Amino acid sequence: MPSADQLRSFADSVPTLAWSAVDGAAESFNQRWLDYTGLSASEGSGAGWKAVIHPDDLPRLLDTFQRARESCEPFEFEGRLRAQRAMSKRAGSTVVEAKGSHAVYVSQPRAVADLIAKAANSVALATQ
Repeated sequence: MPSADQLRSFADSVPTLAWSAVDGAAESFNQRWLDYTGLSASEGSGAGWKAVIHPDDLPRLLDTFQRARESCEPFEFEGRLRAQRAMSKRAGSTVVEAKGSHAVYVSQPRAVADLIAKAANSVALATQ
Protein backbone atom coordinates (compact mmCIF):
# COMPACT_ATOMS: atom_id res chain seq x y z
CA MET A 1 0.00 0.00 0.00
CA PRO A 2 1.46 3.40 -0.95
CA SER A 3 2.25 5.80 1.88
CA ALA A 4 0.47 9.14 2.28
CA ASP A 5 3.64 10.88 1.07
CA GLN A 6 3.75 8.70 -2.07
CA LEU A 7 0.09 9.44 -2.84
CA ARG A 8 0.64 13.17 -2.28
CA SER A 9 3.67 13.10 -4.58
CA PHE A 10 1.63 11.30 -7.25
CA ALA A 11 -1.24 13.80 -6.93
CA ASP A 12 1.18 16.71 -7.25
CA SER A 13 2.67 15.18 -10.40
CA VAL A 14 -0.58 15.08 -12.41
CA PRO A 15 -1.00 18.05 -14.76
CA THR A 16 -4.45 18.96 -13.47
CA LEU A 17 -6.44 19.78 -10.34
CA ALA A 18 -6.86 16.78 -8.01
CA TRP A 19 -8.35 16.21 -4.58
CA SER A 20 -9.61 13.38 -2.42
CA ALA A 21 -12.69 13.09 -0.25
CA VAL A 22 -14.37 10.69 2.12
CA ASP A 23 -18.18 10.78 2.19
CA GLY A 24 -18.17 14.10 0.34
CA ALA A 25 -15.83 15.83 2.79
CA ALA A 26 -12.60 16.91 1.10
CA GLU A 27 -9.45 15.95 2.95
CA SER A 28 -6.50 16.55 0.65
CA PHE A 29 -5.61 18.57 -2.45
CA ASN A 30 -2.74 18.61 -4.87
CA GLN A 31 -0.60 21.74 -5.08
CA ARG A 32 -2.12 22.70 -8.44
CA TRP A 33 -5.63 22.81 -6.84
CA LEU A 34 -4.35 24.95 -3.96
CA ASP A 35 -2.53 27.31 -6.35
CA TYR A 36 -5.52 27.59 -8.69
CA THR A 37 -8.15 28.26 -6.02
CA GLY A 38 -6.00 30.27 -3.64
CA LEU A 39 -7.38 28.32 -0.68
CA SER A 40 -5.18 26.61 1.87
CA ALA A 41 -5.67 22.89 2.50
CA SER A 42 -7.44 23.68 5.78
CA GLU A 43 -9.77 26.20 4.09
CA GLY A 44 -10.73 23.65 1.41
CA SER A 45 -11.15 20.71 3.79
CA GLY A 46 -14.53 19.33 4.81
CA ALA A 47 -17.16 21.37 3.00
CA GLY A 48 -14.80 24.30 2.39
CA TRP A 49 -14.21 23.22 -1.23
CA LYS A 50 -17.76 24.37 -2.02
CA ALA A 51 -16.57 27.98 -1.80
CA VAL A 52 -14.78 27.66 -5.16
CA ILE A 53 -17.76 26.22 -7.05
CA HIS A 54 -19.87 28.81 -8.85
CA PRO A 55 -23.09 29.28 -6.82
CA ASP A 56 -25.26 28.56 -9.86
CA ASP A 57 -23.45 25.23 -10.43
CA LEU A 58 -23.20 24.00 -6.81
CA PRO A 59 -26.73 22.54 -6.41
CA ARG A 60 -26.39 20.56 -9.65
CA LEU A 61 -22.93 19.33 -8.62
CA LEU A 62 -24.15 18.20 -5.18
CA ASP A 63 -27.11 16.40 -6.76
CA THR A 64 -24.88 14.70 -9.35
CA PHE A 65 -22.39 13.73 -6.65
CA GLN A 66 -25.09 12.30 -4.37
CA ARG A 67 -26.57 10.19 -7.19
CA ALA A 68 -23.09 8.89 -8.06
CA ARG A 69 -22.42 7.96 -4.42
CA GLU A 70 -25.75 6.12 -4.16
CA SER A 71 -25.20 4.21 -7.41
CA CYS A 72 -21.44 3.67 -6.84
CA GLU A 73 -20.91 4.78 -10.43
CA PRO A 74 -18.25 7.19 -11.72
CA PHE A 75 -19.51 10.59 -12.81
CA GLU A 76 -18.42 13.57 -14.82
CA PHE A 77 -19.48 17.11 -14.09
CA GLU A 78 -18.78 20.33 -15.90
CA GLY A 79 -19.05 23.55 -13.97
CA ARG A 80 -17.26 26.76 -13.12
CA LEU A 81 -14.50 27.01 -10.51
CA ARG A 82 -13.44 30.26 -8.91
CA ALA A 83 -9.79 30.82 -9.61
CA GLN A 84 -7.45 32.61 -7.27
CA ARG A 85 -7.84 35.71 -9.41
CA ALA A 86 -11.61 35.68 -8.71
CA MET A 87 -12.49 34.55 -12.22
CA SER A 88 -14.68 31.62 -13.18
CA LYS A 89 -13.43 28.90 -15.49
CA ARG A 90 -15.16 25.98 -17.10
CA ALA A 91 -13.72 22.78 -15.66
CA GLY A 92 -14.76 19.16 -15.78
CA SER A 93 -14.34 16.58 -13.06
CA THR A 94 -14.14 12.82 -13.11
CA VAL A 95 -14.26 10.65 -10.01
CA VAL A 96 -12.15 7.51 -9.79
CA GLU A 97 -12.62 5.18 -6.84
CA ALA A 98 -10.75 1.97 -6.17
CA LYS A 99 -12.44 -0.60 -3.97
CA GLY A 100 -11.56 0.02 -0.35
CA SER A 101 -9.96 3.40 -1.01
CA HIS A 102 -10.79 7.06 -0.91
CA ALA A 103 -12.30 8.70 -3.96
CA VAL A 104 -9.96 10.79 -6.08
CA TYR A 105 -11.39 13.63 -8.13
CA VAL A 106 -9.55 15.03 -11.12
CA SER A 107 -10.36 17.65 -13.67
CA GLN A 108 -10.20 16.73 -17.34
CA PRO A 109 -8.64 15.23 -19.40
CA ARG A 110 -10.10 11.76 -19.06
CA ALA A 111 -6.64 10.29 -19.63
CA VAL A 112 -5.58 11.47 -16.16
CA ALA A 113 -8.53 9.66 -14.59
CA ASP A 114 -7.62 6.52 -16.54
CA LEU A 115 -4.04 6.80 -15.29
CA ILE A 116 -5.20 7.04 -11.66
CA ALA A 117 -7.55 4.07 -12.10
CA LYS A 118 -4.72 1.95 -13.55
CA ALA A 119 -2.40 2.94 -10.70
CA ALA A 120 -5.08 2.11 -8.10
CA ASN A 121 -5.69 -1.28 -9.72
CA SER A 122 -1.96 -2.01 -9.77
CA VAL A 123 -1.71 -1.20 -6.07
CA ALA A 124 -4.74 -3.39 -5.31
CA LEU A 125 -3.25 -6.32 -7.23
CA ALA A 126 0.11 -5.90 -5.53
CA THR A 127 -1.42 -5.99 -2.05
CA GLN A 128 -3.52 -9.12 -2.60
